Amino acid sequence: MTLAAIFVVIALGPWETWAAPLLVGVCLAGLAVLAITAIEPASSRAHGLLLFAASWAMRLTASGLYSAWLGARGWLDDAIAYDRVGWALAQAWRAGGAVLGIGGLEWVAGEPFSRVVAAVYWVVGHSPNSIIVLNAFLGSASVYLVYRLGCELLGEEVGCLAGWMCAIYTGFWVYSLMPLKDGLIMTSALLFFYSLLRAMSGKPAALHTIPWASAALAAGAVVLLMRDYVFIAASLGGLAFILVRAAQGQHSRLLVAVGLIALGVAVFPVARRLADYSLPLANFGAGSFLSGLFGTLPPSETVAGLVQWMLTHPVLSGAYLSLSLISTLLAPYAWIVPGSIPSTTAFDAYTVAFPGMWLWYLVLPFAVLGVGSSLRRSRGGIAGLLTFAALLFVLFSLTIPRESRHRDLVMPVLLLLASAGIVFNWRLKRLAWFAWAPLLLAAIVKLQAWVPLFASAASAAILVTLIWMSELRRRRSVGAPVNSDP
Repeated sequence: MTLAAIFVVIALGPWETWAAPLLVGVCLAGLAVLAITAIEPASSRAHGLLLFAASWAMRLTASGLYSAWLGARGWLDDAIAYDRVGWALAQAWRAGGAVLGIGGLEWVAGEPFSRVVAAVYWVVGHSPNSIIVLNAFLGSASVYLVYRLGCELLGEEVGCLAGWMCAIYTGFWVYSLMPLKDGLIMTSALLFFYSLLRAMSGKPAALHTIPWASAALAAGAVVLLMRDYVFIAASLGGLAFILVRAAQGQHSRLLVAVGLIALGVAVFPVARRLADYSLPLANFGAGSFLSGLFGTLPPSETVAGLVQWMLTHPVLSGAYLSLSLISTLLAPYAWIVPGSIPSTTAFDAYTVAFPGMWLWYLVLPFAVLGVGSSLRRSRGGIAGLLTFAALLFVLFSLTIPRESRHRDLVMPVLLLLASAGIVFNWRLKRLAWFAWAPLLLAAIVKLQAWVPLFASAASAAILVTLIWMSELRRRRSVGAPVNSDP
């Protein structure tokens, strides 16, 4: 009955609005079932399918509500450009002529994602909803890959928690609201690491290694075509993973050497090209919590110029890096009600990310605890993901502080670390107040609520005292030393 209704809608419904997106969704759903069935162990296959389906449903629901409320008026400039150029490319391909109607957007026509959009439009017509369905699918694939990475590296409990946190983290939903390339980049980067992990797991065998190594190369190529700097971070993360496996003696020296040479050949030409890349440091002043502490910003002409400035001004660069790291870690400041201050709009795409930031604030202290736990439990296997996330996070902090859409590329790893911290360090949960209390104080300072500020400071002091006294009584009752580790 359900299949019959689907085919009726496809056959009789408005094509570009409903029928085409539904057809794309059905094809992608079949692909997802086949992939998960092939990858997931039989004992947990039902859970893997449920996680993927629930994540996809959340994204499609959010996208549908956003589209019904704002439509294309709520699209970011990048999404408008991809839609316009993609449709122009599709028409040119059909007519076999030149690309018309993209004045001023010629540079977008050369981007790979514009061609992905054009390919979909060439098949189904000008149907932006079909691209939204595709992006929601890619977002759900990212959730599933985080789940599998967690299971493979840290155990099923950590993988399940990380997968569900990624599913409900609304910052990722922004990628599915409109035609944006971020979802494809994130999925490709995670697929690169998962394929590399599978290729180098177990005993080396051609039938096992070659398919997964090919998948890693293909995913890396997609990342390279989409964003150079993400490729560099992923490549160096892959290098760290290969070195850890080599140190553990799990693979032949020839395989390790081939992998290192391939990464080196790919990374260095890209790194040289990025040295002349200009930096959008001006975004740092766009309502950033800490932007008022800077009289001037570092030079932003090129990456090479920024590196040279950091080497010649170590104190200033250290202060800038420290404050911008904090600013980027907390963006987009979930405590600021949309429309409450001039630098925030009443509602736009980034507003969708605000609820997810409250989730991040809650689990942030556990992500810190999870770094050491994940390294120990995975025997260093997570070092590649940590390298990837750390490099991107520092890069975003230096160049585009507070830009949450780009920063969210590292959130899958941060949420995975938070899951490890919760599972392995729940007994230290009281320490989380030492992160939550400053966040509360920062929120009050930003909103200039001075009376609640002093009240909260007093409450935090009382809370810390009560926790210490409670711990003191508990340890005395069992005869444990008061100053021992918690």
